[in-house]
Amino acid sequence: MKSLTYLFVWLLLLGMVPGAWAQAPGAAEEIAKLRDQLAKAFTAGDVDAIGALFTDDTQFFGALNPFRMDGKEAVRAYFAGFFQLPTHTLVFRQPSTRIYGDTTAVDNGYFHTTLVDAKGQTTTRFGRYSTTYVKQGGKWVIVNLHGSRLPVSP
Repeated sequence: MKSLTYLFVWLLLLGMVPGAWAQAPGAAEEIAKLRDQLAKAFTAGDVDAIGALFTDDTQFFGALNPFRMDGKEAVRAYFAGFFQLPTHTLVFRQPSTRIYGDTTAVDNGYFHTTLVDAKGQTTTRFGRYSTTYVKQGGKWVIVNLHGSRLPVSP
């Protein structure tokens, strides 16, 4: 019986150790800063700042585009379309960041955009997002971002 108890405690502790290793100190805070940079760059209309957050081979599923976009330049072009409008804001809500090892992070939550066209007409859209980051050369970059509109209630 005593051996069985030791085995159970050992297995319990073994199961807890990978969870302790899973999160590198400060990684979630680094991802939060990148999320904030993306929102600020969107609001400022800074295509270069947005492009700097993505890898060259990134994949992006935009909330207003029915098809996947491949590569940093396609992402830049997508966002540049928004920046033709006089006013564009992006706000993230209820983010949840999970860190895996020292090189992978998944961040998801909700967002809303407010777009104002040249005639002053305002459009607000609500959606959800999931972003996958990897650490390359000591820097976190986006390798995949999926944004979609929230379903409309019937």
